[in-house]
Amino acid sequence: MADDGKQLAVVLDIPVVEVTLLEDRARVVRKAAIELSTGQTRARIEGVSPVLSDKTLTGAIAGGDGARVVDAQVFRRLVMRQDDVDREPASELATLQAELEQREAELQSLEDETALLGRHAAGLDRIAQLTFAELAEDVSWARDIGPEWAGRIDDLHNAERDLRERLVTLAAGMEECQRILQRLRNRLDRLHDPPEREAATIEAVIAVERAGSYTLVIDYVVPGACWRPYHTAQLIEGDEPDRDGQTGARVVFTTDACVWQNSGEDWCDVNLVFSTERASLGTNPPVLHSDILAVQKKSDQVVVEAREQEIQTTGLGGGERPSGQLPDLPGIDDGGVVRAFRASTSTTVPADGRPYRIQLQSFEVDARVQLVAMPELAQCVFAKSIQENRGSGPILAGPVDLIRQSGFVGRTSVLFVAAGERFEIAWGPEPDLRVKRTTEVSEDKSRLLSSWIVRTHKIYVMLSNLGDRNHSIEITERVPVSEIDKVKIQIDTDKTTGHRESDKNGMVTWQLEMRAHDHERIQLHYQLKKHEDVRGI
Repeated sequence: MADDGKQLAVVLDIPVVEVTLLEDRARVVRKAAIELSTGQTRARIEGVSPVLSDKTLTGAIAGGDGARVVDAQVFRRLVMRQDDVDREPASELATLQAELEQREAELQSLEDETALLGRHAAGLDRIAQLTFAELAEDVSWARDIGPEWAGRIDDLHNAERDLRERLVTLAAGMEECQRILQRLRNRLDRLHDPPEREAATIEAVIAVERAGSYTLVIDYVVPGACWRPYHTAQLIEGDEPDRDGQTGARVVFTTDACVWQNSGEDWCDVNLVFSTERASLGTNPPVLHSDILAVQKKSDQVVVEAREQEIQTTGLGGGERPSGQLPDLPGIDDGGVVRAFRASTSTTVPADGRPYRIQLQSFEVDARVQLVAMPELAQCVFAKSIQENRGSGPILAGPVDLIRQSGFVGRTSVLFVAAGERFEIAWGPEPDLRVKRTTEVSEDKSRLLSSWIVRTHKIYVMLSNLGDRNHSIEITERVPVSEIDKVKIQIDTDKTTGHRESDKNGMVTWQLEMRAHDHERIQLHYQLKKHEDVRGI
């Protein structure tokens, strides 16, 4: 209770019932039923976030005409941490000091043993150098190399391996001991100098015309809170590949909301809503500048440049759309439409700044698994699955944890995928397959009595199947695409494997069938022809 000189403030317990998380803030709603008597009542709500935005603070009476909130303000003050006040400093200090000394002695022992083993490792390295030098000398003099050499090398290898394992264990132990020491020092510092924290209180003035039960709603916005979509994909692999090289499988795709908040108030058993609304985006029009046109003499030369262009796509198309879904594909992120996702159950999110994941949706769908290789980007063969988004809504852009039969295998990301849209997930390299790519570029040469210069590019891709299974692999290479008439790209189909041609984006694709323990070679030849007045390439 507090006395403001006129009336006492009634302390009310108004819990947080709903939180709407945005990209960089959160809207907090507190609600509770209260009994009010006729007249003016000053209500106080303790334990609110001290960083709440004052201008967003509002109070209202829901579902009642006999009362209204006249004013709502927030008051802040510095208080001592209650958990430090309630302790017994003397006994606590002695206990922590004894534990600190014990941990420091343990850390010193680990450091001494690490230094000793480091010198031992250096000695082993020196012995190994001398051993191999002596072995090389015996071989050069054609001396008989008996089995004792193999035993000596094995002993050195085992000793060094055991030594390295012990060093790794010691390093982990020292790291853990240092973390414990840091926590102990922090606790000792707090006992020596108890810290203060900022606390906030909301006071609302309520004018009541008729006594009765009313529902008080307090609404405000706090910084220090955000959320991001986070996905998990689990691949349930099928049987052997079919005649098209595709493996039937199923993908379990789960979307979570990863929440962080350090607003100073815990959210206990609240309903969470995750919104893509961007309240901080401005609406000011862009600044216009003068665009001055001037006459310029046409150059006698054509200056061009080679550039990389990424083919943008939001999905693969072809999926069945739910009823009422617009035919246009959305863009990235939220597709240009503000979306809100509501958690199915109430959740507790402490104000500790740590990430918490809340499941939003999950679906299981049939998928086709293929092996693809793009040797220019990575010299390995990747497993790729193609599936549809069968969730209740779109998949927002975000990271994806990949899980296969062996467990967690890596992390990738997806862009915005509309409901019913097909999309791809890469599951990492296939361990049984090896790829090597080499290129050869001939010197520029000009044909006699011709104004064109020709440069020949040769690309060779070698693949090896080291496993016991047959594989069907899709290999993709690319050739440049010209945008002007004075630069031409032509594939030499006679010297290119399979007489392949490129598509409109310059992609050349082969479908290769590889038997177990087999080797294959693919070659691509193309010519870049440019006019003699072209510069830059």
